[in-house]
Amino acid sequence: MGDNDQFFTGAQFQTFFKNSSRSLVLKADAPDFTILAVSDTYLSLTHTQRDQLLGNGLFKVFPGSNDDLSEQNSVHSSFMRAIISKTTDVLPVFKYEIYLEETKSYTTEYWTNANEPVLDDGGNVAYIINTTTNITGQIQKQEALVEAESRLQQLNEELVAANEELEAGNEEFANAFKELQTINQQLSELNQQLKVSQDEVHLAVEAANLATWDYNPATGSFGGNALIREWFGLQPEDEIELYKATDIIAEADRDRVLEAIQYALSYESGGNYDIYYTIIPLTTLHPRIVRAKGKALFNEEQIAYRFSGVLQDVTEIKRDEERKNDFIGMVSHELKTPITSLKGYLHVLEKKASNSEDSVAQGMLEKSMRQVGKMISMINGFLNMSRLESGKIYIDRQPFDMADLVREVEEESHASFTFHTLVFAPVEPTHVVADRDKIGQVITNLISNAVKYSPVYSTINISCVTEDKMAVVSVKDQGIGITKEDRERLFERFYRVNNENTKSISGFGIGLYLCKEIIERHKGSISVKSEIEKGSTFYFTLPVSP
Repeated sequence: MGDNDQFFTGAQFQTFFKNSSRSLVLKADAPDFTILAVSDTYLSLTHTQRDQLLGNGLFKVFPGSNDDLSEQNSVHSSFMRAIISKTTDVLPVFKYEIYLEETKSYTTEYWTNANEPVLDDGGNVAYIINTTTNITGQIQKQEALVEAESRLQQLNEELVAANEELEAGNEEFANAFKELQTINQQLSELNQQLKVSQDEVHLAVEAANLATWDYNPATGSFGGNALIREWFGLQPEDEIELYKATDIIAEADRDRVLEAIQYALSYESGGNYDIYYTIIPLTTLHPRIVRAKGKALFNEEQIAYRFSGVLQDVTEIKRDEERKNDFIGMVSHELKTPITSLKGYLHVLEKKASNSEDSVAQGMLEKSMRQVGKMISMINGFLNMSRLESGKIYIDRQPFDMADLVREVEEESHASFTFHTLVFAPVEPTHVVADRDKIGQVITNLISNAVKYSPVYSTINISCVTEDKMAVVSVKDQGIGITKEDRERLFERFYRVNNENTKSISGFGIGLYLCKEIIERHKGSISVKSEIEKGSTFYFTLPVSP
């Protein structure tokens, strides 16, 4: 080729591009690269007219093709490599933004460029023949394939993870199934043990001749075993309603029992029910004394949904107790007269001994007087217990101030207990309606017990405060303490703590029993807190006056 650029016009142009994929003929006049010839295919590819391109520099017509001349993959760099190497340079993928006049928007296309140098007679590159091919479809397919492969890989990874989770879940399920089998086995064993226990309980109930009962507060139905049905004169299939169940209770006890049932069905009671009363069975019409002991169960709304327990016929036991109480009362009464006379004689002798200044006789008489005092105290205790249980003890309720009573007890205690430090906390005016003498006896008894079970010269604290409309009296010592097992039975009649520390301490176990009966007859309560070797605190409560 010569320097005649018109070589690429007219018939010669048609001959040059015929049956060829060539797109452009460019003059190697870097950096312009003037367009000398253009194929129809290229015009269609770039959406341009021939007169827009011929005679103009390529990068003037398509400035986007040469945005960054330093890029290795730019068209300009490909031209320069072809010029320098004098060999064809291929740009495999070239991304170009084309403006579409009809849509007034840009579209992205991918082309491949092959730039073939054409040398002049001197061996220099005079022209560059450019072949541009639109590979947008191929690139899009490749991108779609890459995206599909990436998605497939992601799905495979998710599938692997899901399989791993499934395997772990299967293993957990297998372990859970094994645990369930173990639990079922244990449950079966427990059911068997429960059946054995139920059989044993049933046998024990029958052996003890106990009547069992079960009350449903929601329906009012009242059921029980054969014995309780026998008392009611009912057949096994008969239903019992609560009002029918209470019909066999002696009229004198009926209201008291109904009050106790209603209280047990209240959440504040803790569901506890323990009461003695008389029934008149329909089968015999002979009065029987029974002890009813039961427990109410509550739901989350604190409403009782079940109330069950047992009835024990204690008629003979109560008669034995009455005979024993009568005997104790009779003996105590008979002993009181000679003991009172003996105390008088000793008092006369004590005066004579003091006049004779016989110190030995005085000492012996003082000890004798103390022993007589202890005997009188025990006899009075037995008499009070006998009268209490026979209903002959009288509770004389009168309004008084607990502060005054505590001050009186304080004066008497300081005179009586000289080997301990008694600390009485100040008492605010606390008005109650109760039997003043008997409440005083309770406080004195608790102080006496604290002295009895505490080391010499130790401190005993006495207080009386008001909490929740109740007067709370407490006696705290630094004594030997009481075990949990003993605390549970401490207020039972004739119960005494029996250990190495109490062997030398006298008593019959009736003092705390009398205290409990007196306080409970005043609608109060009595309790104890204790820790071994650290002491005990006894409490009792009384309702304060409005």
